[in-house]
Amino acid sequence: MKAEIGKCYVHYKNGNLYTVVAIGRFEANPKEEYVVYRAEYDSLDYGNNATWIRLRGVFEESVEHNGKTMQRFTRVEV
Repeated sequence: MKAEIGKCYVHYKNGNLYTVVAIGRFEANPKEEYVVYRAEYDSLDYGNNATWIRLRGVFEESVEHNGKTMQRFTRVEV
C-alpha cells in the first residue's frame, strides 16, 4: 500500500480515520520521506483534527495484531 495525498485511511488499532495531506522530508535527512496526516475526529488530548507525521515506511508497513498480519493503515472510501 502506498500513501496517497488526499486519500482517507483507517488505523488498524483504533479504527479512526485519517487523511493524508502531504508527503514530506526532514531537512536533516532528506532521503527519508514522512507522511503528514490529519485526524478526522476530535480529541480531548490533541484537539480537533490533530495533524501527525510518521515515517512513510512505518505508515505503509504491515503489523501483527491479535495474531493476524494487517496493514497499519488501510485506504477507505468515505
